[in-house]
Amino acid sequence: MFKLNPRRALAALAISLVMPFSSAFAQNIAINNVQITEGDVGTFNFDFPITLSAPAAVAVNLSYSTGAVGTATAGTDFVPVPAGVVAIPVGAMSGFARVVVNGDLIVETQETFTVTIVLQGGSPGTIVTNQALGQIINDDSAVLSVASVAQAEGDTAGTLSFIASLSRPVQGIISARIISADDSAAAPADYGSINQLLNFASGVSSAAFSVPTVGDLTVEPNERLLLVLSELSAPALLAASVSLSSAAITGTLNNDDSAAISITSPSQLEGNSGSAAMAFVISISAPVQGAVSFNAASANGTATLANNDYQAASSALNFPSLSTSAQTLSVNIVGDLTVEPDENFTVDLTGLALPAGIPAGAITLTASGTGTIRNDDSSLSIASAQIPEGNTGTSNLVFTASLTAASATVITANFATAFGTALASDFTASSGTVTFAPGQLSQAISVPILGDTLLESDESFSLTLSAAAGATLGNAAATGTILNDDGVVIGINSVRGIEALGLFNFTVSLPGVSNVPVSVQFATQDGTATAPSDYLATSGTLVFQPGETSKTIAVHVQNDLEIENAETFNVVLSSANPAAPSVTLNPGTGVGTIDNDDLVTQVPTLSQFGLLMLGLLMVAVARRSISVA
Repeated sequence: MFKLNPRRALAALAISLVMPFSSAFAQNIAINNVQITEGDVGTFNFDFPITLSAPAAVAVNLSYSTGAVGTATAGTDFVPVPAGVVAIPVGAMSGFARVVVNGDLIVETQETFTVTIVLQGGSPGTIVTNQALGQIINDDSAVLSVASVAQAEGDTAGTLSFIASLSRPVQGIISARIISADDSAAAPADYGSINQLLNFASGVSSAAFSVPTVGDLTVEPNERLLLVLSELSAPALLAASVSLSSAAITGTLNNDDSAAISITSPSQLEGNSGSAAMAFVISISAPVQGAVSFNAASANGTATLANNDYQAASSALNFPSLSTSAQTLSVNIVGDLTVEPDENFTVDLTGLALPAGIPAGAITLTASGTGTIRNDDSSLSIASAQIPEGNTGTSNLVFTASLTAASATVITANFATAFGTALASDFTASSGTVTFAPGQLSQAISVPILGDTLLESDESFSLTLSAAAGATLGNAAATGTILNDDGVVIGINSVRGIEALGLFNFTVSLPGVSNVPVSVQFATQDGTATAPSDYLATSGTLVFQPGETSKTIAVHVQNDLEIENAETFNVVLSSANPAAPSVTLNPGTGVGTIDNDDLVTQVPTLSQFGLLMLGLLMVAVARRSISVA
C-alpha cells in the first residue's frame, strides 16, 4: 500500500508553484525587421513585430522610438516616433511597434530607418534584439521623353525650342543623348544638326534645348526633322526605374512663305499693215519647291477676233522648281488704216496646279492682263490762235496742229496762209510742210505778225492744211486773230469870251493816227452859267473818220444887258468808241467862260451918289496928304 511522504509532497508543491514565475522572468524579447512598398500618395503603416520566447505570464510593457540611422529622412519619408508604447498582454507572445511611412512619386533608391525598443515599468524579460531595420521599397519609375514641336519656318535664321521631361522626379543625376536626323527637312539647308547630352540634376524633371533653323523665302511643303534619344545614364540602383520613351520626336517647320503670279498689261501702237507681237510677261514673286503650271489664253474685249484686231494665242506654261524666270505669251496685233478708238483684249490665266505638299492659298494667280491696241490711224486738225499785234518789229502767232493718235510712221501735211481783214502790212504770208515724227501728237506752225502803232480793229487771216500723208484731215482751217493793242487820246479845249460873241466854238482833237472811225459823245453842263438864260444847252456825237484829227462843237451864248460876274459852263465828252484802252479822253471836259460886257447907263440913286461923293472926297484927302509929306 502506497504511503505519502509529507516532506516530499511539500517540496513537490513548492516546485510546482515557483516554476511558472521563473520562466516568465526568463522571457526573451526581440523586435524584427520590416520592409514595405512605399506607395505614391498618402501614408502607410510600418508595423515592426515584437516577439516573446514564451507566452507572457504578466503584461510586458515596452517603449519604442525611431532613430536617425538609415537613408530615409524623418518627416519626409516617415513620421518620426520619439516615444511610442507597446503593451503585450498576459498570455500573448507578440506585439508591434507602428511607424507611419509617407508615399511619394520620386524615383529613388531603397530607404531605411531604425526602431529601438526598451522595457518599461519593471516588465520581466530580456531584450535580445532591441533594434529593427525598416526598409522602404521604391515603387516609382520615370520615363524620359521629348515633346514634338511645330512652328513657322521664318525668313531668317531661328530656332526650334524643345523640352525634355522626366515623367517623375528622380533622386540622382540622369543624362541622355539627343541626336537630330533628317526627314523631309535636311541639314544644313533647313536646320543645323545637333548631338548633345541632356543632363538632369537630382530632383529636376525638365531640360530645354534647341535646334537651329534656316529661314528662307521659298514656297515649299512643311518640312520635318527627327530627334532620337539614347545613352540613358542613371544611378545603378535606379537603372531599372528610369527608361527612354519610344515615342517619335519631330520638329516641324511650317511653310510661311507665299508667291503671287502676275501678268503685265502691255500697250502698243496698232500699225498700218501686217502684224506685230504684243508680249504679255508673266512673273512669280518667289521661288517654289516644285513646278507650278497654269494656262494662258487670249480673250476678246473691245478688240475682237471677228474684226481681225488680233490673232488668238494660248499656251500651257509653268515655272520650274525654284525658278523665278519670267514666262511670256505673245499675241499678234493686226495693223490697219482705220481711224478708231483704242481697243483692248485680255490674256486670262487659269488652271493653276501646285506641287505636292504646297497648301492652297500659298500661291495666288492674277486673273488676267489687258492688252491695249493704241490707234495710230490719226486725224489731223489745226486750232485757231490769236496774239496782240505789238507796236514794232515782228512776233510769232503760233498755231497748233494735232493728231488724235500717235503714229508709228511719219505724218506730213502742207499748210498756207490767206489774207482776210489782215493784209500784207499786218503779217507775213507763210506756207510749208508740217511733219510729225513717230509718236508725236502735236506740232507748232508759226506765222510772223508785223507790229504798228495804228489804232485799228482786230484783224484776222486764215491758215489751211492740205495734202495730209499718213493721216486724215479733220479741222483743216484755222483763224489767226491779230488783237489791236494801239490807242488814241481825244481831248477838248476850253473857251473864254464875252457874251456878245454869240457862239463859243470848242475844238475836240484826235492827235494820233486811227485806221478806224472813232466816235465820242458830248453834252453841255451848267456851271455858274445856266441854260437857257446864259447859253443854249446842246449834245450830240462826233465821228472822226480815218485821217480826221479835229472836230468843232458850237455852243450859242445868250447876250444880255445885265451887269454880272463872269460865268462858266462845261462841255463834257463821254462814251468813246472804241472804248478804253483804245480811246482815252484827256481832257474830257472843256470849260466855257462868259465874261460880262455890259456898261452902267442908268441914273444913280441918292444913296449911290452919296457913296460916290464920299469916295471922291477920300481920294482927294489921300492925295493932299501925300503932297504935304
